[in-house]
Amino acid sequence: MLRVSYRSVSFAAVAGLVPAVAGIAWLFAGVIMQGRELSSVEDVTLDVLIGAVILLSLGWLVLRHQSRDHERYKQEIDAARQTLDMAISHMSQGLVMFDASQRVVLCNRRYMELYGVSPTIVKPGLSFRDLLTHRKESGSFLGDVDEYCTMMATGVANGKISSLVVESSGGRLIQIMNQALEGGGWVATHEDVTEWRRAEERVREQKPQLDTALNTMSQGLNMFDASGRLVVCNERYLQMYGVSPDVVKPGCTVRELVNARIRSGTFFAADPELYAAELLEEMRK
Repeated sequence: MLRVSYRSVSFAAVAGLVPAVAGIAWLFAGVIMQGRELSSVEDVTLDVLIGAVILLSLGWLVLRHQSRDHERYKQEIDAARQTLDMAISHMSQGLVMFDASQRVVLCNRRYMELYGVSPTIVKPGLSFRDLLTHRKESGSFLGDVDEYCTMMATGVANGKISSLVVESSGGRLIQIMNQALEGGGWVATHEDVTEWRRAEERVREQKPQLDTALNTMSQGLNMFDASGRLVVCNERYLQMYGVSPDVVKPGCTVRELVNARIRSGTFFAADPELYAAELLEEMRK
C-alpha cells in the first residue's frame, strides 16, 4: 500500500496554489492596466483558477485536520501503552506471556527478579524451552526441562487453567497460574508464596496445641464469625448441651445450633427465633 506523508501532500497543494493565485493576479493586472473588461476566454480562465484555488485550499485544510487527528490518536495510543507497561512492570507477581509458537511475547520485571534471569536473554522471541534452560543454568529451575515443556504443551492444547507450586532457588516456593489463550499460547503469573505457606504450616503445627487447650477447659466455649457461623466449639460445650459434633461444627449457623439444642432438650429460651436474632445482632455490633 502506497503511503504519502502529510508534508509531501501539503507541499504539492501549496505548489498548486502558487501558480493559480499568480494566474488570477496576472489576469486582473492586465485588465486594470489596459482599462478594459475581461474577455469571455479570460472570464472562463478566471473561474477555473478561482475554482482550483478553492479546491486546493479545502483539500489542504482537510488533510491538515486528518493529520492532527492521526497525531492525537497516535499520542493517545502511546500514552495507553506507557500506562500498561508501567502497570505490568510494577505488578507484585511475575508475568510472562507466550504466543502459539511458545515464544515470549512479554515478560515483566518481577518475573526476572523472582528467578534472577538476564533481561538481555529473556526478551520477546525467546522460546519457552530456552527460557527454562536459562533458568536451569541460573539455578532457579529445579525440574526436568523436557517434562515441563510437555506438560505445558498438553495443558495449553486442552485449554486448561493449571495451578501448581514449585520450589525455586533458596528453598522459595512459587505459585504458578497458567491460563491458555484463544488461538494458542498462554499467560502465566508467578507469585512468591513462601511466607504464606510457612505461616500456614505454623498454624497447622499449633492447631493440636490449641485444640488440647480448648478441650481441657472446664467451661463450655463456642465462637462465631461476623456472619453468625461457628468457628470454634470445644468438647465441654458439646457435653453440657448434649449436641452432636456432626451437627455443631465449624460452619454451623446460630439457628442450626439452636435447633440442635432444642432436639437435645437443652434449649431453655421461650422464643428460639428471637434468641437467634438477638444473638446475631450482638455479633454484628
